[in-house]
Amino acid sequence: MRKMEGRKLQIALVCALPFTLTVVSCNKSGSEKKLVSEADLFPQVQSVSVQSLDGTNSTCIDTDPLGDGWGWSGSSSCRLESGAMANESAQPVVLDNCQKLQSGDFHITELVTDIILTAGQSNAAGANTQYDPVNFHEDRVNHRLIVWTEQGKWEVADPANQTWHNGKYPSGRGNSFNHPAFQIGRSIADLDECRVVGLITTAASGKEIDHWRENREGHFTEIGNTVTDAINALPTRHQVDMIWWMQGEADNDPFVDRYYSKLIDLIAMFRGQAWFSTDGYFLANETGWFPYANEAIRLLRTDGDKLTDYSRAEHSPADPFPSLTEYEEAVHFNEIALRKIGYIVADKYLYDFLGK
Repeated sequence: MRKMEGRKLQIALVCALPFTLTVVSCNKSGSEKKLVSEADLFPQVQSVSVQSLDGTNSTCIDTDPLGDGWGWSGSSSCRLESGAMANESAQPVVLDNCQKLQSGDFHITELVTDIILTAGQSNAAGANTQYDPVNFHEDRVNHRLIVWTEQGKWEVADPANQTWHNGKYPSGRGNSFNHPAFQIGRSIADLDECRVVGLITTAASGKEIDHWRENREGHFTEIGNTVTDAINALPTRHQVDMIWWMQGEADNDPFVDRYYSKLIDLIAMFRGQAWFSTDGYFLANETGWFPYANEAIRLLRTDGDKLTDYSRAEHSPADPFPSLTEYEEAVHFNEIALRKIGYIVADKYLYDFLGK
């Protein structure tokens, strides 16, 4: 299992970042924004003809940090040096972020430490829940949490004012959905003030797992295209560190092994993508009242693979099922459960997976 070196630093002061992703001065004196050219933000890249991951010859662009042996071929990660390790991400050193966040000029996308992809059915979009930043601190914007929006750019995650995946969000009961990805990313950022989290969100409401496995309606391909676009928009090369999977309501199969087998197959499909790190974390969440699907999902903890696991919606095993909405009982989590899910997933990611 991958480990991150060092423990988080305690910062006396972390300056507030603006909602827009501009270059800012983060000095204690509160100096005004300092604009820089695109060339300053995105260092020169070097073009090299190499063998790409799919075995074809193509032009590989060396991306920051230069000389790490990997770059982008335009659509996938590619090898610049034969001795380089495949699928090794080049994220910033987390402890360095503390100093950069405390002082100095930076672009927030330069400081991204974690990329998280969320996928699944309507629960993966927080359907039928309420986003309420006025009354709940868990719903308030964190300036170290950014999201890839439908506009094709990274922005500080502000659920009330953005569309995330395919126009399905935000929408809800008179307000925005309380998106689980927001709660997961915000919890990670709250638990470690040195991290900057990037979210990529997808959902296919009411679809069975074969919708992904068989690439129905091109859904799996669409996810890959979205992730590739988002990663390529960052100034340094990244890969997805964790996939959080919230699906199974449409596959409550009494033959538990059948759904489990399909889930393992899908995980292998994700692992085959250049944008998902070979040591990335796949974390499936239990559904609401779908016991067969949950039984299959729980098998991920016993499969001998330390990079797969499952998460629940409540802390105590004495409370075996998560809180559900009063509007569609046994289908959707409510906002209370999603806030708990966010914290539990963040805790598992940081401490069980990264070994903080």
